[in-house]
Amino acid sequence: MISHRTRNSFRWFRFLPYLGLGALVFSLNSLTAWNYWIKGYLVLLEAQIGLVIVYWMLAHVKNKN
Repeated sequence: MISHRTRNSFRWFRFLPYLGLGALVFSLNSLTAWNYWIKGYLVLLEAQIGLVIVYWMLAHVKNKN
């Protein structure tokens, strides 16, 4: 049986894909020397697409278990 403390520590792992997505979007946009409007538009697109991908991946992994 899994203890309550161990179960709570596993909940923090659910945020790792979103943290990785944020780091990826930040690093990709920090490296470019584009206009601020273009960077802002790309951040919105990357965030939307990334959230859909992460949500799909988590749902896919959850269904396998």
